[in-house]
This record gives sequence, structure tokens and C-alpha cells, in this order.
Amino acid sequence: MPPGLHDEEGTFWDFNVVKKFESQVCELRLSSRRRVPTLSMRIVVKALLGMSIAALVCCYSAYRIVTSENDFYTIQHKVFKEYGDKITEDVRRQLVTSVSSTKALAALVQLDAGKTLLSPLEAKVHEVVSASVAVAAAAVSNASLTAQEAITAQKQNATTSLISNLSLAGFNIVAESLIDSYKGITNLQLAPSGVVSVIYPLASNEAAIGHDLFNIASRQAGARLAIKSRKITFIGPITLLQNGLSAIIARYPIFIENRNYRGQVSEFPTWWGFATMLCTLDDLFASTMIGSASALGTSFVFYAHGESSETFLFASEDVPGRPAKVEFDPEKQWLQYAKSQQPVITGFTEPDLNVDWQMLIWPSEGILRIAPCQPRPSIS
Repeated sequence: MPPGLHDEEGTFWDFNVVKKFESQVCELRLSSRRRVPTLSMRIVVKALLGMSIAALVCCYSAYRIVTSENDFYTIQHKVFKEYGDKITEDVRRQLVTSVSSTKALAALVQLDAGKTLLSPLEAKVHEVVSASVAVAAAAVSNASLTAQEAITAQKQNATTSLISNLSLAGFNIVAESLIDSYKGITNLQLAPSGVVSVIYPLASNEAAIGHDLFNIASRQAGARLAIKSRKITFIGPITLLQNGLSAIIARYPIFIENRNYRGQVSEFPTWWGFATMLCTLDDLFASTMIGSASALGTSFVFYAHGESSETFLFASEDVPGRPAKVEFDPEKQWLQYAKSQQPVITGFTEPDLNVDWQMLIWPSEGILRIAPCQPRPSIS
């Protein structure tokens, strides 16, 4: 084969070069045929991967839409539980603090025994107790009074003298200082031999002066219990005799050793009388953080939980049926309403005071729903 040829124009073509060019063209064609399927497969894989990711995102979004409401109410329930626990702990702390003021007042009496501030009061205690027996005997013989009425009359007469002789200015200063320090207290009292003799502040409490705790059926058992136990006796909530307000009372028996007062409980001759703290429920709760609860969009009900009944203590103003004072309330609309709101339940107990207080709390704008995965609290 000739190595090459000349065409009509005189161009020389080398056959070896032509064959080499043809072989390169064939290789390019084969290579392009192999690469087209490879590129298509990569595009398909990437498309499928993108679609899978999009599907996963859609599924997750749908799941979050379904579960977001439950998550919200679960978190809401947890937040209200924590807030409720803080409120009840603050109320418990204030209650214990207010009640302990009676021990401070009792310490004052014990330290001042036979000295300046209360020595006239002590002398009158002796006079009241010793004279009562003679007056009662004379009154009964004349059939004008019963023995108990005569003793009470004698104590009340002596109380009038007590108030004039006692350094009320000194007592008032001490009582005012205790009230300012302990908070949540409506008034402080001293009741030598069980007769309410001094009160601070006295304004609007004058009617309580002269009350003989051993001549009031509703008070006598608690007074004797306090003396025999030598512990604080907690009473309430009750309706006060002098103004009809709802309040709680704490009495602490005062004993002064090496002194014989020959009081109404003969087996405890060193018993001097009572230091008493009284606080209305409004004053007690006003000293706690519960006042800010309504401002934060929270509704609540506080009540004393008993074995057979519940006694209203305090509630936010938006609770229907909330009683103005402690009274017999068989329907308990306030409690029924609170339970209907599916509230969070919290509370505290103070065994030494025989106190079991509970609170139901919920958002003011609506019912507090609990996620299905969370057990609903039982409200008995």
C-alpha cells in the first residue's frame, strides 16, 4: 500500500495519520456512549436522595404539628406546678413565722417576771384568782349568779384595773416591733389566767377585752390543750366574735417557774397565762407572694383540707362563689369551680400546728390541659 496519495489540489495524505484519527474518533464515540448512562444514574440517585430528605422533613413537621399542643400543655403544667410550689412554700413560711411571734411575746413575760413592765399584771393575776373563789361563793349563796358567772365578772373587773395599771406604752412598743418584724399579724394579746387583758393594736378590738377563754365553750378545749401540751395551739379558720372576720389564732402557754399562780388548771400552778397571736386571712396572705399571682394571669383557691370537709381560706377575685368569711358552705361553689378547671394541685402540712392546706392553681385565660402522656391528678 502506498504510504500516501496526492489529491487534485496537490495535498499529500498520509494513510497512517488518517487511520490513527479514525481510531481516536471511534474511541471518543464509545467513551461518550459509556458516560451518558453513568451521568444519568448520578442524577437519579441525587434526585431520590433529595426526595427522601424532603419526605423526612415533611413527616417530622407533621409529627411536630400533632405533638406540639401536648408538649405545650406538658410544659405549662410543669411551670404552674413549680410556681404553685413556690407560693405554698411562701405561705407556709409566713404562717410559721407569724405563729412563732407568740414565743417571742412569752419570752418577754418570762424575762420581765416580777420586774417593771408586767409586775402590776402579775399582782392582779394573783388577786383575780384568789378573789374569784370568795366572790363566787357569796354570789351563789345569794342565788344572784352562778359560780362561773361570778368568777368571770370578778376577772373582768380586775381586767379593767389591769389595763389602767399596766405599762401599756411599753407593751405596745414591744408588740408593734414584733408585728413589724414577723409580718402577717393582725394583733398580739396577753391573757393572764386565761382572760384577754391587753391587745395591740386595740382599735376595733375593744370587744375582745375581758374574754375569759375558760368561759367560752368553743375556746375552752383549746386553752386546756395548750396548757397541758405546753405547745402552741393553732385554731382556725374561725369567725371572730368581735368583728365577724375570718381569722386564725395561735396561743402559747406561758409558764414562770418558782411562781405559783393557782390558775384555773390546778395541776399546772406555774402557768401564768397565754401569749396570743391573731391574724385575719387577708393580713396573712397579704404578706406573701400570692398577691402577685393574679397580676401574672393566674387563678387559685386556697383551702384547709380536712378528713371530712374543706374550709375556704383564700382565692383570687375571679373565682365565683368565694365566701366573704368562714361559714357553713355545703355547696362549696368555689371548690367545684376550681376543680372544673383541671388545676395543678399543691400544698403543705405542718403537723405541729395540725395544718393541712392545699392550693388549686390554673391559668386565668383558660383550662390547664394536661398532655395525654401525663397522669391527671386526682382531686378528692
